[in-house]
Amino acid sequence: MNQVNWQRRRDILICVICLGIIVWTIWGLVNQFVEAIFLFLLAMAIAFLITPGVNFLNRRGVPRLLATIIVYVIVLAALGGFFYALIFSLVSQVEGFSQTIVDFINQVPERLKNFIKFLETQGKIPDNNIQATISQIQTQVTEFANSAASDALRECKKRVVSAF
Repeated sequence: MNQVNWQRRRDILICVICLGIIVWTIWGLVNQFVEAIFLFLLAMAIAFLITPGVNFLNRRGVPRLLATIIVYVIVLAALGGFFYALIFSLVSQVEGFSQTIVDFINQVPERLKNFIKFLETQGKIPDNNIQATISQIQTQVTEFANSAASDALRECKKRVVSAF
């Protein structure tokens, strides 16, 4: 009664290994077609979403092909309007930000003069230390601005190229 059936255990193990190989092979085949499957699922989703509009126009006497074209044009126009509004908003935000930066930069010399006068009136910090610190800050700000501008341009260029 306590005798182990080794042949049966061997056969079960071989079946499990074969099933693993089959699943691995199917997974490898499916991975070759992931982009096509993704595009197919996306097309199915778009068709599912525009079907009510096409059916509505079809019930009103418009031929199905023409109804489909009309719904696609409406959807594309809506998406175009949305992206136009988004880009217009982005442009206005960038213009506002650049104006804020310009205003801030224009106020920096006056604030810096007031700050230096304040430090000189306190008399606790020598003038040469103040000037050395200011020149060091100017150098660091200039380097930061140059690197930020070049990095921003490089990133924009990379994104525009990758979009096309």
